[in-house]
Amino acid sequence: MQVELAKSAGFCFGVQRAVDTVYKQIEENSAEKIYTYGPIIHNEEVIKDMEKKGVEVTFLGCDEKGTLDYADFEKAIKAIYDIFITTQL
Repeated sequence: MQVELAKSAGFCFGVQRAVDTVYKQIEENSAEKIYTYGPIIHNEEVIKDMEKKGVEVTFLGCDEKGTLDYADFEKAIKAIYDIFITTQL
């Protein structure tokens, strides 16, 4: 079997933009807690790196009656929204 390596590899434009936005926020707002609404990328290494730098992944959930749980609402408002999630809201 022959294996060929791609000339280039990386994230799609939207994912790269989201990742760059989070890292920019880390640099510019080191004193503030930074949240993402759900994981912004399906890459565990990137998520772990962001978590090491203080980024927290948060979700808004509902209770058994479908009532929005506001416990993490403030976090969600501050969150950098995952483009895939916001298109489904």
